[in-house]
Amino acid sequence: MPSGFSQAARVAYIRHAGKDPIDLDFTDPEQVEPWRRWREQQLTGLLREVVAIIRSRRPAAEIRAWVTLPAVAPGPEPKPRVDWSAADWRSWLAEGLVTEVLADADWHLPATVQAYRDLLPVGDAAPGAARVIPVVPTRYGTEAPSIKQALANLRGAGVPMGRIAVLPAMSDDWEMLLEAVREAGGP
Repeated sequence: MPSGFSQAARVAYIRHAGKDPIDLDFTDPEQVEPWRRWREQQLTGLLREVVAIIRSRRPAAEIRAWVTLPAVAPGPEPKPRVDWSAADWRSWLAEGLVTEVLADADWHLPATVQAYRDLLPVGDAAPGAARVIPVVPTRYGTEAPSIKQALANLRGAGVPMGRIAVLPAMSDDWEMLLEAVREAGGP
């Protein structure tokens, strides 16, 4: 679902494009794609300013971004759906604005791992190399615990345990987390 309709964003986009984003037909890619790209450019511009300030004080600072990857459309060749987040994290990595991206996604679904396979840190990355780290919560929303399936999917794709971040969703999940990591086989 599209977002970013704050009054400030609406006014800025109206000045930029002469259109109110609320009036766009979000089923029409020709109308919505300029809005989506503009939002990415705005967020990336802000990130550049923040990174410049940080690196002026700490030139070797490692900067990480947490992103939620778009859900994957099911099918024989799963593909990510439209990303409404405005986080152009691929360009952030390419430009060196961030050193790592912590990627939250539905890793418990095999289609997600298949669709994002080219991003996963298989094997050992070179020290200091920009990379994507899958974030695996113990639960997805109100669904039953899914960490075991997510870890199995990622391990099956060749991702070492040391390249996976785990996130307990509830304080009661620590035992389940420990059991799932033990079953997945450690580093």
